[in-house]
Amino acid sequence: MKRLLALLSLIIPVIIFSCKSTKYTPDDFPERQIMFGSGGGVAGLYNYYYVLENGQAFKKSTTDTAFVAMKNVSKKEIRQIFNTYDQLGLKDYQIDNPGNMSYYLTFKQDEKEHQLTWGGGKDVDPRIKTIFANLNALLK
Repeated sequence: MKRLLALLSLIIPVIIFSCKSTKYTPDDFPERQIMFGSGGGVAGLYNYYYVLENGQAFKKSTTDTAFVAMKNVSKKEIRQIFNTYDQLGLKDYQIDNPGNMSYYLTFKQDEKEHQLTWGGGKDVDPRIKTIFANLNALLK
């Protein structure tokens, strides 16, 4: 009986700690992620947001040296945004038209990145603006 208790006292912590999910940063995340943000103007400051497919979220600005973790978001909602991006065929949509105040939206998978950049007064597909607004709402 003592051997069984000793064995269980060794096995239970291993099981508990092995169930903990891995925490990533945007630099080492192996799956899909979305980056978005805005900035510019006189100061030229940008805020960047990163949402990983596992629900982790980060913020970084031009004055930061490291990512700041934010509260996690729903994996279901992030997958829905990726599915919308795929279903609408937005990977074929191109816009690189920054302005004084610029906005960007980047979808990253593996080593491929698809970035869309537009200025405040520039015309952009309303679907892109909707995805951008939905991402902002998720992180508020």
